[in-house]
Amino acid sequence: MGDIQNALGRSDKAINSLTQEFNTLKDSIGEEIGLEHIYSGQVHIGILEEINTDSLKLKSSKGIKSLKIANVKVLSKDEIFKWKIANQKIYTQSISCVFSKNSDSEIIKNTLKYVDDIVNVELTDIYNGPQIDEESTSYTFEISGLSNKSIEKCKSLIQGFGGIIR
Repeated sequence: MGDIQNALGRSDKAINSLTQEFNTLKDSIGEEIGLEHIYSGQVHIGILEEINTDSLKLKSSKGIKSLKIANVKVLSKDEIFKWKIANQKIYTQSISCVFSKNSDSEIIKNTLKYVDDIVNVELTDIYNGPQIDEESTSYTFEISGLSNKSIEKCKSLIQGFGGIIR
């Protein structure tokens, strides 16, 4: 019969893996998840509405989809974000704001990158011209995100840092 102990160990490991994935899904009810169909490779992203031992219901902009749990792989948050970048519209806006002269544009830029659904932030201009107070500096950031809502969150963060949007 061969090496039964190793076979049992592999079997237990496979069962534990499936149980862990099911528990992850169960804990995600009401939240956004991403699933990849293991045969077709098609990705489904939406709000997990319900789950039972065999299937789950996922609500997306395309409606409600029922999927067999055995046929899908749960995607990580990073995998979902990368899929969205590759497959969804990216919104971009330039935002000019005035800060005190002693502010650090790199810290502001790097902090804006941590806002949910922000894809990229670039500092495109630093201006100290006649329209700007001598004790201030104007920065222009080009912000790209998966939604206008995420860009609005960046504007609120800029204002929270003491920036005045021009």
